[in-house]
Amino acid sequence: AWLYKLLKKHVANNYHTLVIPFVCIFLMVPFVILIIGPVAVGLGDLISSAITSLFGVAPILAGLLLGALWEILVTFGLHWAIMPIVISDISTKGSDQILACAGVATWACMGIAFALLIKAKDDPELRSVMGAAIIPVLFAGITEPIVYGALLRYKKCMAYTMIAGAIGGAITAVVGTKITVMFF
Repeated sequence: AWLYKLLKKHVANNYHTLVIPFVCIFLMVPFVILIIGPVAVGLGDLISSAITSLFGVAPILAGLLLGALWEILVTFGLHWAIMPIVISDISTKGSDQILACAGVATWACMGIAFALLIKAKDDPELRSVMGAAIIPVLFAGITEPIVYGALLRYKKCMAYTMIAGAIGGAITAVVGTKITVMFF
């Protein structure tokens, strides 16, 4: 946004449509590839190794943290850093506890979407977004439409999702629930 605003001030109005997008892409793609990409990969590696280590030492705490923070990880796309560990666990051990604990946050997110769908009688736009967002989460566990359509918009809903995910993740870890197949 800052680059766009800067260019908008210095580029003539006649050339806005052509020059501004080109210059933005020309400058930002290398920046993302050379700076943001390695930082995100490093952060993802750090998160995945921390979760793996925590599950080895204190699975209840790991389930609690993973359930609470799962939708935050989804918001930034960092949940994909955990998937190779899950796939490896399923292929070598036959099951995985990490995604079982995180999956509870998906159900919490779906519960928020249903609640907003019922509660938003006077807001047809929110009803439309939540009605459309429930389908992918119900059939594929894809929570991004709910996260971007409601949770980031309504902070209390994000807090409720985090609390429910934390409680569910801790309970899932206590009882030792594991998955045997990928459910995403």
